[in-house]
Order: sequence, then structure tokens, then C-alpha cells
Amino acid sequence: MTESAESLPVAQAPEPTGQPLRRTDIPFLRRWTSFGTGVGIAIEEDQLSVALVEVRPQGIRILDSLELLRYRERPAAEWGAEYAAFLAKHKIKHLGAVVVLPAREVISRTLPFPGVADKELASAVHYQLDGLHPFAEGEAAASFSRLPGAANGAVAINIARTDAVNEYATFFEEAGIEVAGFTAPAAAYFSALRILQFPPQDQFL
Repeated sequence: MTESAESLPVAQAPEPTGQPLRRTDIPFLRRWTSFGTGVGIAIEEDQLSVALVEVRPQGIRILDSLELLRYRERPAAEWGAEYAAFLAKHKIKHLGAVVVLPAREVISRTLPFPGVADKELASAVHYQLDGLHPFAEGEAAASFSRLPGAANGAVAINIARTDAVNEYATFFEEAGIEVAGFTAPAAAYFSALRILQFPPQDQFL
């Protein structure tokens, strides 16, 4: 998990329709700075849900989706090959996936940091970190990001057990899947709203 990095949302993907989802409320200038292609993987109980998403000034389109079923029961190389074939079908190489951790693995908190400068934010967050989770010292991996437009300097903080994150990282490495980073469901939803419309209200998280 990396600090202050927004991630692509990965949720249960609808069937691709070939038509982009129009951004009806997005500011004009932001629309023309949104451009790229990404892949996300949502870890679920008995499957991995994969979404390949294209962002263009005209809107957002789910290019394709894939469900890797019974991944816990199968050899990693097997479902890893299915994922590789999925990317190859779209002529995509060297694109790291953003992995959404299960909600049960992540503690999400929002704290106000009024008047704290950006250069001092990391120290301020880490000072309060131990009081936000039940893990022993050195067992927590955390990421944080300011919530744009929040009047009280609110910061979203996501915390996961280090061993759990490392276990998932090894899991995908054994499957040959390149991972760009891990994120939390709350962070994914917030990023989705930031792309599709005006920033949500301060109380969103």
C-alpha cells in the first residue's frame, strides 16, 4: 500500500455494452485531463473479479471483465495463465493491476488534520496511527491521502495487517501477475466518484 495514491475502482463489473459511461457532472477541464487504461482485481471469497477499464475525455468504458473462479483451490499458475490470456486478448503488456483488498482485511478511518502542511502530514498521521488499529507494533501497513476540498483538512487512512498484504503479494507473484499496488474498498469508491462527478461531501468516508 502506497501513500497518497489514488487507485482505480474495481467492483462487480456489468456486462460490457460497448458504450462509455458518460460523465454528466464532471467539470470541463477535468474531463480533458482524464486519460488512460487500467486493470483492477477485487479479491472476493471464492473468486477474483478482474476489470479492464478505459478512461477517455468522452467517458469511462469497461472494456472487458473476467472472473477467476475457485482461485484458492486451484494452482496459481493455472488461473494466472487465464489472467495472462485475458490481457493478451487486448494486446496489453506490462500493465500492473491495482488490487482491492477484502473489506474485512482493511481498517478505514477519516481524521481531521486542520492546519497541517503537506510536508508535515506523514509525521502527523503516523503519530496517531497506533491508536487506530489493534495490531502489534510493526505489524500494520498503512496508506493515507488528503480528501480534496475537505474544509477540516480531513485525511483518509487505510490500515491492513502487514502479513496479510505480504501474503496476497506472494499469492499474485506465484501466479505471475504484476501488481502495481493494493488499495481498500473505501478508497476505490472514493476515487470512482472523483472521476465520475464533483468531489463527494466531506462526510463521505
